[in-house]
Amino acid sequence: MAKKEVQAVAAALGIGLTDEMIREQDRRSYDAPDNRPSTLQDLDAGKKTEVDMFAGTVVRLGRELGVPTPVNELFYHGIKVLEEKNEGRFSGEKQGQ
Repeated sequence: MAKKEVQAVAAALGIGLTDEMIREQDRRSYDAPDNRPSTLQDLDAGKKTEVDMFAGTVVRLGRELGVPTPVNELFYHGIKVLEEKNEGRFSGEKQGQ
């Protein structure tokens, strides 16, 4: 669903991103042995991710172009929360415990 949102944003920008291109990208991702997305690797290592550059850009462009991007927005905010947790900005526990 996130890739379809990217496709819709691309179309609004006049960029042709076909369903076959998306399927090809999916095949490459699954064929790689021990594939772990770089975002997950960064989070595991306690590093900042590239979420602003990827999902953040899709969300920003979607807003500018009037293209809904709810899945990318969910990913963006979820990953930002994990980054904040890695930075020690909250413990994940309820206040007062």
